[in-house]
Amino acid sequence: IPGLVFEEHAQFAGLRKNILQIYYPSRTLDFPLYPFIRSYYDKYDLFIENEYSEIDIPYSYESNGLGAGLGLLLKNYWTMEFEFRFDDTKLVGISNELTFDWQKNIFTKYSLHLDTIDDILLPSSGTNVNIQHEKSQVTAQNDFEQYSWYSILFQKYLTYKDHTILFSAFWFSWECVTRGDSGPTTTIVPFSWNCWNESAERLLFLIIVFKYLAYSKFMISDYHDQRLI
Repeated sequence: IPGLVFEEHAQFAGLRKNILQIYYPSRTLDFPLYPFIRSYYDKYDLFIENEYSEIDIPYSYESNGLGAGLGLLLKNYWTMEFEFRFDDTKLVGISNELTFDWQKNIFTKYSLHLDTIDDILLPSSGTNVNIQHEKSQVTAQNDFEQYSWYSILFQKYLTYKDHTILFSAFWFSWECVTRGDSGPTTTIVPFSWNCWNESAERLLFLIIVFKYLAYSKFMISDYHDQRLI
């Protein structure tokens, strides 16, 4: 099909990640809507906090997914997407703790992205805003519990001569409600591994990064971060 675009993203070395994307943008770029299909694969080790011990428990996480949706692109800066996604997820406790075989997770995902950064490798000016929302679809044949989460990332780069300062803020909020009477759920919700019957959590981080550009492409940097809630 003329105009059909295929993209492949792969990552290795500890974190195995693969995303295959097929989308159909307007050939003349005068129509900002584009349909897309994505295939996902993730496999990596993670460490979940143990309330009975100071040592985090190691797990092996693996996921296969397929998503389809519609995107909107405005002036090459704004991107907005809606995606309906099916994932099969497996969690294996390396120390024979909590383990479950392949389970189905059906959810919807919304994202809004603004990017005016001048250079992706050595940015000196511009703004990056990324807003995401994910919600499980419990009315479907879903093995996972009900959950939803929101995240907002804000980054602002300012440069004076050879000095660049990054102001960054990250806000994250999630809520998970199990369908059981008691006990922890095995829902794999980001940052909410041990989610009880009703729980909600919010995080807010502020980060300031100072960078000094010396000898063309040699960068010296220092940063400070603070969790507020």
